Amino acid sequence: PLAQSGSGPQVILANLEGERHTLGLHMAAVFLALGGFRIVFLGMSTPRRDIVAASSASGSLAAVIGTSTAAEPKRTSAELKALRADLPAPIIVVVGGNEALHEIPGVVAMESLDAFHGWVETLAAASGSASQLRGTSPGLGPR
Repeated sequence: PLAQSGSGPQVILANLEGERHTLGLHMAAVFLALGGFRIVFLGMSTPRRDIVAASSASGSLAAVIGTSTAAEPKRTSAELKALRADLPAPIIVVVGGNEALHEIPGVVAMESLDAFHGWVETLAAASGSASQLRGTSPGLGPR
């Protein structure tokens, strides 16, 4: 229900195929919804083609990909590289949840929920979205 009030740009949230840990993805959705973004939550174990189709068809601003430390870093990196290649260049690809991932060109890696919160605030301000995040809770801003 929180996301239904969003009037800003649309953001896709998904886990890559095989990834079943969605808690971080749900937390990311809350930050985005509070930032005024419209949420399309694809959820766990989403095939890459579905992420691409949903992102491209809807004109999404970003695709936020959740992963976990249980995911194999080499496979996840390869999937993220392929996702970045399959998506139109203007769509931002963001990943969080697994610090073992190596840097992937064209993919924004979030090292923490605090970093993601700061990114959402910056994105909301830049996109003109009605960000309500400022002042919500101490310690949730960027480092």
